[in-house]
Amino acid sequence: MFLVYTDESGKEFEKDKNGTFRDGPCFLYGGLAVKAGKHHLIEDAFKAMCSEILGIRNIYEVEIHTGDIFYGRKEFEKLNFDRKKEFFREVLQLLAKFNVPMILGLVYKDSIILASELEKKASAIYAFFS
Repeated sequence: MFLVYTDESGKEFEKDKNGTFRDGPCFLYGGLAVKAGKHHLIEDAFKAMCSEILGIRNIYEVEIHTGDIFYGRKEFEKLNFDRKKEFFREVLQLLAKFNVPMILGLVYKDSIILASELEKKASAIYAFFS
């Protein structure tokens, strides 16, 4: 059995003054499929990384968002670029070490086949579940 952790990204459809989407050209719906018996090992390793690299002592009290880390917002405003790179590198190594597959559905926001924002989001979610 697998536990699947899902989230979405790129859900804003507003464009900036240059005509580009503020949070990227795609709407993504993705997830990680973790073997049920291994989730505690991965969680423990993730907790250790958050503590050692990010200085987060309790991951249940702080939301750890990639965007907040990358852009230095909230708890991560004093985190230097090298620590950010190290964290993301270690997360990828952790997923590779435990052979955690990533499942992803994505739709380009400028797609002309799908007219509405809802159709684009639904298509990405359906692609994820397929």
